[in-house]
This record gives sequence, C-alpha cells and structure tokens, in this order.
Amino acid sequence: MKKYVKNCMTATNIQLIPMVSNARRIDFNTFAQAVDMQEVKRMFPQYNWTDNKSHGLRLEDDHYVSFCESSFMGKPCVYMEHSCIEYIFC
Repeated sequence: MKKYVKNCMTATNIQLIPMVSNARRIDFNTFAQAVDMQEVKRMFPQYNWTDNKSHGLRLEDDHYVSFCESSFMGKPCVYMEHSCIEYIFC
C-alpha cells in the first residue's frame, strides 16, 4: 500500500518532470486500490466519504481531480492532481 510522500510544492522540478512526463492516467478505483484511503480521507475531509451521494461531492466524482501512475525518484508511484497540486504516494 502506497503512502503519501510529498506534493509538488515540496518537491523539486528535477524530481517532478520525469514523473509527470512518464505518467499514465488511471481511474479512481485503481488509485484507491493502490493507496491508504484512510490517509486520503484525512487529507481531504471536505469530500463525502459515504455511499450516499446526497451528502455532497465525492472525490471520485470531482471532474477537476485526476489520477495517474508513474515513478517518483525511481520508485513506482501514483499521484492525484487536485487544484493543480500533485499529491504523490509511493
């Protein structure tokens, strides 16, 4: 299970450019299977984490969020782009 390591605000261009250049888009389910979702829920409490869609926007339904897989500093990773910030999990 991949854990959060950093985001693009704390990484350098030398670390980020290869990751973004070699990224492949994945769907939410693939991302969710790869990461510790409890950690994601703590990071993004503004989303509805229940099965009831009437309780607000769910992360998987947010059209402004994307998910990718790549490598970060030589390690396989997945990342989530949210508000133009890449949150990296290795």
